Amino acid sequence: DWGYCGAAGNEESLTWVFTNDGTLTISGTGAMANYHPRRTPWYAYTSSIKSVVAEDGVSSIGSSSFWSCGELASVALPDTLQHIGSEGFMHCLKLTEITLPADLRTIGPDALYNTGLSAITIPSSLERLGSNAVGSIDTVVLLCKNFTFYTDIEPFWNATIYGYADSEATMALAQFCTTCQFVPLCPTDYTHTVADKTEIAATCAAAGHTAGWYCEDCGVWLSGETVDPINHKNAQTLAAAEATATEHGHTAGVWCPDCETWLSGGDVIHNTLGAQTVIKEPTDTEEGLVDIVCTVCGEHGQYTAAKTEPKPDDNSGNDSGSSGGFWQEITGFFRGIIDWFLRLFKWLG
Repeated sequence: DWGYCGAAGNEESLTWVFTNDGTLTISGTGAMANYHPRRTPWYAYTSSIKSVVAEDGVSSIGSSSFWSCGELASVALPDTLQHIGSEGFMHCLKLTEITLPADLRTIGPDALYNTGLSAITIPSSLERLGSNAVGSIDTVVLLCKNFTFYTDIEPFWNATIYGYADSEATMALAQFCTTCQFVPLCPTDYTHTVADKTEIAATCAAAGHTAGWYCEDCGVWLSGETVDPINHKNAQTLAAAEATATEHGHTAGVWCPDCETWLSGGDVIHNTLGAQTVIKEPTDTEEGLVDIVCTVCGEHGQYTAAKTEPKPDDNSGNDSGSSGGFWQEITGFFRGIIDWFLRLFKWLG
């Protein structure tokens, strides 16, 4: 079978031919007509079309041209093609591979939605990508070196910025294309979980970020960026402060208020409250160690226990020099020496 399929007012500029091997060939020069689903001139062969060949000179695939061609598995597009209309290949479940021409300018809404495609590369010539145009494809590679933006650009599929105004979608797509050469869609469920990030800060302990849109699922900034840490630039030296019954204290040290971190020194918890557990008993030569659980905040802390006083000897005498014990032994020793010298002198005459 055959017929004409050129755009309105120029119908005979393009011819379609369907052959027994399941191939539908479009030939001629110019744009195809746009159709409603089930109203294409080859609709009677929808379930029999296995291959579509658009020859050189064809500049567009009309809207809904191959909608629900369930057996379509092969598509050849010419270098002259600049536009794929909305729903052009929608619901072509056996279509697993397609090469988009290098000069393609626009892809209409739902054009490649719900096909058998698992990956597709969008050429850098593209100027307009319709809503949900590649919505069912796992991986979309956007070659964006020369991407041109227009104020009326449609959202880059709901995977990127679903539910937001076009101006925000343009901002998100522009951010992709200024930071990436290859832009994969969100790998989780093909829909970015977008969180509104408004902080403009960075701490010393972790990086901050500028205001922008951020995908929480895949960790990609749709707009905005990460800010490097600020490296304790506001750190200050603090003198020691005693802990009270209601407030923590701290030792002397250096404190960073930006990331709330002690660079030296540390907190002292409420040391007058809580259950205490002796970890190490103090002695007259070593300090002890006591664990405390604060009843105000529930924190654990430790403090040292002072050395004990030396224990007196069990047999020591009193200050008056009474007999017995240590002092008695010392006195007896010296008296023995004196008595020996007296005997020596007496023997010598």
